[in-house]
Amino acid sequence: FIAEQLRKEGDIELPKDNNEIAKEIDATIFETLLKINIHPIKGVKDVLQDLPLKKCIASNCSLRLLKAFVIASGLSIYFGDKVFSADEVKKPK
Repeated sequence: FIAEQLRKEGDIELPKDNNEIAKEIDATIFETLLKINIHPIKGVKDVLQDLPLKKCIASNCSLRLLKAFVIASGLSIYFGDKVFSADEVKKPK
């Protein structure tokens, strides 16, 4: 919706394919995440460490970006390869 509005109202050239826009945004965020550390909300690591259940992450963002967030936040030790994204399903929401 935002991309459509920008195309109509602005002097901004955007790719016609919204998936290309999403890929460019993901790439920019991914590159930024490689350079910084982000911190989870206070107490999250304690809960994850103490929770005696198997854990996973599922998200609607790209798998590449999701993994970058998990690594940058220092939470990857709690999830291992149990990180899933909309990229992995036929009909994401």
